[in-house]
Amino acid sequence: MFRTALANYGYVTEIVGDASAALDALERECFDVVVTDVHMPGCGGLEFLRKVRQRFDHLPVILMTGRPSRETSKEALALGGARCLMKPVMPQTLREEIKRATGRLDAAE
Repeated sequence: MFRTALANYGYVTEIVGDASAALDALERECFDVVVTDVHMPGCGGLEFLRKVRQRFDHLPVILMTGRPSRETSKEALALGGARCLMKPVMPQTLREEIKRATGRLDAAE
């Protein structure tokens, strides 16, 4: 759903199945932002965020979760996550957060 919605907004996306594949993709290509789930196969989203921060310090990372907690949100932000969104996330909301994380949100929006 997000791939289609983001493509309609003009974004090019790459979907991967787990944290290891995501880190491999980040090594191969340059991305403007990462959108990930807190709960995913392999290592969890927070551990993935730690690994991204070690290798790509300034890359914005937006996390999503269907099981929100204050602790998870606080830790995500402390680790440098741009945002931790609670599911269900509407495509327009994700678009706005991507624009905000990448510094492309116009003052008029």
